[in-house]
Amino acid sequence: MKRLNIIALGIFVLLLLGVFRFRPKTTEMIQATALTVFGSAHEAVHDLTSKPDVIDGVDISPSALAGKYSEAELSEKYSRLLREVGELRRIRAQFDSIQEENGKLRLALDFKQNYIYRDRMVAARVIKRDASTFWNTMDIDKGSRDGILPDSPVLSYSGAL
Repeated sequence: MKRLNIIALGIFVLLLLGVFRFRPKTTEMIQATALTVFGSAHEAVHDLTSKPDVIDGVDISPSALAGKYSEAELSEKYSRLLREVGELRRIRAQFDSIQEENGKLRLALDFKQNYIYRDRMVAARVIKRDASTFWNTMDIDKGSRDGILPDSPVLSYSGAL
């Protein structure tokens, strides 16, 4: 540890011990002063950085909206926004599904590119799975026209046989 750090630590410990020796009234006064100073700074920064009722410079507080629009207009805007939120949720679900599919396709692509016999590999989808048998068989959407023989081995994109 550097000498300056040790000196600073020593001063901090002495100040800390000194604070514990203050009378309760003195401690309350120090706390009040610190809270006033830091509280004012916090309020100033908070006021500058976040105004929950202002979006893109438009005041959306209930009192501001009541002064601008009639109840019928607000009701229509609210209904329109609910429809828009529903549409955005649908789009988000679709986006998440596409992201998941994209991730799986990237894994499959990486697997094929890293596989030594990639020129003989054929991508296929499972169209039927029979889990009731001991061998756990499945049917795929490729066949003899695609160069696939019955009982051919199948690899998943994770490398499972």
